[in-house]
Amino acid sequence: MGVYEDHPVDPRLEEIELRVAKQNVRYCFDKQIVPDIEDSVRVMHSAYEVMTRAGEPLDAPGQRLYLLSFEGIQSYIKVGMVRKQTFPERFKDYEREARNGVLVIFDGWVSRPWPNARRWETRACDAIETVPGVQKIGRERFANIAFEQALEIVKAERTAKNRTHERQRPAAGPPHHPRVVGRARTGLLPAPGRPLRTGLRRPHSPVCGPASPICPACQHEPPPATTRRRR
Repeated sequence: MGVYEDHPVDPRLEEIELRVAKQNVRYCFDKQIVPDIEDSVRVMHSAYEVMTRAGEPLDAPGQRLYLLSFEGIQSYIKVGMVRKQTFPERFKDYEREARNGVLVIFDGWVSRPWPNARRWETRACDAIETVPGVQKIGRERFANIAFEQALEIVKAERTAKNRTHERQRPAAGPPHHPRVVGRARTGLLPAPGRPLRTGLRRPHSPVCGPASPICPACQHEPPPATTRRRR
């Protein structure tokens, strides 16, 4: 049981009061009126307590990823990271942003220190943007998605492979002729569907010489053997 003004408070009562405060805030924004200051403060303090439990200690150094839900006439979620600042310092900026924009920080989550939060943030934003119906309204800000759904995506992308920076390996197949590879690099290959020129002066590869009927690499007949004239 918590203590408030030297009186014991039932946690169940606090939960009910918080639920009512959230309903009041959403009702006011639906009617496009400013919500009561006490309800707004109660909701934001509750969100900060949840983030404190999730990422404690919040003042510890290290990179962190966080997710915030802003409730207002235009509600949205915000994905971000802290690298040089501590999260409490960064949260103060969002409190000022909420007051200036008539917004309420409705929900929040912050990770513990993570070695490479930048890639995690990129993967999470890319995954959220692909959800049907989601609208990107700003840098790392998305509308039309519930906080709970966004949080599941963020947590799932923490240990996911970095598909953005993953190199594509070439498909397995027969060895390519060095001249063919050279043409591909210089952009001299013909359009798809057109045959390659076979006027090469040397065998295609060790397995494709004048005696072999068809080159296994490019599926074309090899050039005939040539002899140089002596001067």
